[in-house]
Amino acid sequence: MARPQKNNLSYFSHDNCMRNDRKVKALRSKFGLLGYAVFNMLLEILSESEMLVIKLDETELELISGDLNIVSDELMEIIDYLIKIELLQKVNNYIFCEQLDKRSSDVFDKRKYNLDSLREINGINLSETIVKSKITPQSKVKKRKVNNNNKEERTKIIFPFDSENFIEAWNLWKQYKKEQFRFTYKSKISEQSALMQVDKYSGHDENIAIEIIKQSIANGWQGLFELKTNKNGTAKEVTANRERVARYFAETYGTDFGK
Repeated sequence: MARPQKNNLSYFSHDNCMRNDRKVKALRSKFGLLGYAVFNMLLEILSESEMLVIKLDETELELISGDLNIVSDELMEIIDYLIKIELLQKVNNYIFCEQLDKRSSDVFDKRKYNLDSLREINGINLSETIVKSKITPQSKVKKRKVNNNNKEERTKIIFPFDSENFIEAWNLWKQYKKEQFRFTYKSKISEQSALMQVDKYSGHDENIAIEIIKQSIANGWQGLFELKTNKNGTAKEVTANRERVARYFAETYGTDFGK
């Protein structure tokens, strides 16, 4: 009986001077050892993935976040930076590493098939279409305007709830993260991912979403989590907890947000 076709790697080479690569130095400077560790663990995940690619949707992001034991918005921020400095590549929501592909080419050649062809057969399109046209000064201006408009559309944050109460809660969350942990969302994608996380945890309920934000701030948490409820708690205990949160927000931020 023929052995099943293997479409991933059992291992990948790790240079003993990897830490001194210019791009890796930039990564370590920005995120410290966490960034270095996450990058190498992502290479491990890519190596064991079919065709050495990760389809990075919301579910996969949460799964990787759980695997690496890191908050998803922080993970997304590191991934965005890895893509920015070209340690990783992203096309059509697929994450891959060109250097890993090159180093694994001999392995796939020995298996009698090309990695690019294998991806194409399995419907994984990593090619970017380039349209060639005659360039004129007018077309350059028009293209610049279109690109700017597209950029504005891509970088526009979409709130799951557009009420003033939720936007105030979200802005307070960002202020809290900056003051307590010196953390700011470095990209619109990472902030949008965190908003999607709140929406998911709240079951698309605005009041619960605001309670989730309040819960994390009041408890000094770095991340956002599903609302913790005490099903056995009495009405008196629930009221006391709400009053405690209200006092915390009044004393810390001078707002009645906790009520």
